[in-house]
Amino acid sequence: RASTLIGFPFQRTAFNEDLGWTFTVNIVQNFVNYRVTLVTEDTYFFDNSVLPIERTVHTFLVLQPGGGYIEHQVVVEKTIHGPIFSRSNDVALATRWAAQDRPDAIKQFWDIGKSRTLDEFDEAMSQQQMGFYTLFTATRDGDIGIVSNGWIPRRDPTLGDYEFWGQPVDGTTPDTLFDDIHSYDEQVSMSNPATGWLQNSNEPPWTFTFPISEPEAFPNYFSELPRMGYRPQCTTRMLVGSPGLAW
Repeated sequence: RASTLIGFPFQRTAFNEDLGWTFTVNIVQNFVNYRVTLVTEDTYFFDNSVLPIERTVHTFLVLQPGGGYIEHQVVVEKTIHGPIFSRSNDVALATRWAAQDRPDAIKQFWDIGKSRTLDEFDEAMSQQQMGFYTLFTATRDGDIGIVSNGWIPRRDPTLGDYEFWGQPVDGTTPDTLFDDIHSYDEQVSMSNPATGWLQNSNEPPWTFTFPISEPEAFPNYFSELPRMGYRPQCTTRMLVGSPGLAW
């Protein structure tokens, strides 16, 4: 049994005879925006050097109301960081997305659907083909697990925290440039807590259960500091006072 969104060729929330899963949207920062200092219209400053802006022209055929097509060209500008999405005087903004070589989210969801145990679920999740989502699972054997999954760029925590990296950062230095992401084993996760329950309602991953996880055990840019809005407060209150759920 499963549910999905129209047009999605995979099961987003489902269960088989032995295991079920669902998810919430998390707040993983899987990209970084950079302030790029322009030297001229065609060049920019990086690591004490002046580099050329790369330009690629993409041509599209646009259908006209009366039939026929006209060509429409889009010019994509790129720096060493990634595509430029804004310009203003002598500054441009460029964005760099993590893990752009991982196109197999559909396959990963398929493998999740074939999982029968918590270990098999973890093995499917370790493919890291999905850029975000907090995923829950529960098995017929009574195991439960949760992971705040995502492509988290590996950065220097001394440069700043989650809030710092959520704003455009200095694009003139290689110190802010990332090339790698944190592995699945480094994500915030939990299985079979003593409380017997796990919850999340899109808040940061520290309040999956009680006592809460320690943000200090992870890089300071992983997520916001602990907070619980109305939904997770209500969920937690019901679970704390519940003798158990059955169906």
